[in-house]
Amino acid sequence: MAKAKSFADKMSSKKHEIICPTCEAPIENILVMEPTNNNPKGSWKLRERFVSVCKCNQKEIYG
Repeated sequence: MAKAKSFADKMSSKKHEIICPTCEAPIENILVMEPTNNNPKGSWKLRERFVSVCKCNQKEIYG
């Protein structure tokens, strides 16, 4: 029979956590969507990119 694993057990595991060497905080990868206007017709597109955020660069990313 399979082992029952609750949601709290899944969230408590920190297997893939990366620590920032400068501020010693965990690094989170977030998706940043920026509007760009490169089209000559005047329509807007969204530019998606992943950014690593920790306490060092949190103010730069979030504003």
